[in-house]
Amino acid sequence: MKGHRGVTLLEVMIVMAVFSIVAVGVFEVIQYMTVANLHMAAQNDLVDWGDSAVNTVKDDLMQSRLVYENDATGASYMARCAFPPASLPLTGSTLPTIDELGTFTADTVPAQKTGNMLLFVRTLPAHVVTIPGSVPAVRRAVDLYQFVAYYLTRAAARPIGNRADSLALIQWESVRYADLGQINQIVIAAERQAVVLDLVNGQGVNYAWDFSQPVTAAFWRLDGATGLVAGAPENPHTIAELTDRKLIAQLGLGFAGVAWNPTPTWSVPDAVPGYAIPSVAGDGFPHGFEIQIVGPAGARQALVRLVLAKFIPVGGRLASQETVVIANCREF
Repeated sequence: MKGHRGVTLLEVMIVMAVFSIVAVGVFEVIQYMTVANLHMAAQNDLVDWGDSAVNTVKDDLMQSRLVYENDATGASYMARCAFPPASLPLTGSTLPTIDELGTFTADTVPAQKTGNMLLFVRTLPAHVVTIPGSVPAVRRAVDLYQFVAYYLTRAAARPIGNRADSLALIQWESVRYADLGQINQIVIAAERQAVVLDLVNGQGVNYAWDFSQPVTAAFWRLDGATGLVAGAPENPHTIAELTDRKLIAQLGLGFAGVAWNPTPTWSVPDAVPGYAIPSVAGDGFPHGFEIQIVGPAGARQALVRLVLAKFIPVGGRLASQETVVIANCREF
């Protein structure tokens, strides 16, 4: 009976080489699929976050009593807002310039209308006061307002890509203000006092706002002891903060944030900016948050463009997503 032939060293080496080639190919396929899946997941995240962010801005603008622009009035009101030291607007943040006769188009020199910050007054539900002791019941309604800002700030502890920090989109809200004109229109002094007392002691509204006046004459102190409106406007007046928050809680997590302007070493697939003329002055302008406002008062529209970016560690890639919405500004 003949013995079985053994396996030669050459045959073993050939088999090992074949297996090595197959293993490398399988590993490359797995790695490619992993990167592709991570990229798809990142895109899905950015779509969800972008939609949530711009729709929040849109809903707010639809409740706007007044939208400020890049002029002396807008600058004076922005200077009075008490933005938190830990999340100040980027140096060089700019309000949009309203183009009453124009359309949404890319800026040209010198016709630059794009901003990367919003400041407006949100209309809140009116506060209704039942006058004590009135028979039949007498009710007086006073509109309430709140200053709202959207702007970019640095998130130093949230690196993205090869940058040491990221950009967060902040929603800032002021304390509430009562409509001065409506308070003054209450003819009976006792009723007017009752309304002021209820606003201050029941609602925590300590000031009334006159939207028709410049910032130096727009804010009037309400006295919670006497029920009287101060005899003169408070100047200077600080528009105090009620709250601020990152518009999307996930921004900054998972290496995500608002896209920076491109540099030779950092850029995203989507165009940044899309409408503004970029600037490197200060902290740069406009980055991935742009606003244009067009149309006459009472029929204004605002374009809000947001580009979010997310770093994918596996593969070392930056994903991005552009989200655009057009909002009707309710100004009246």
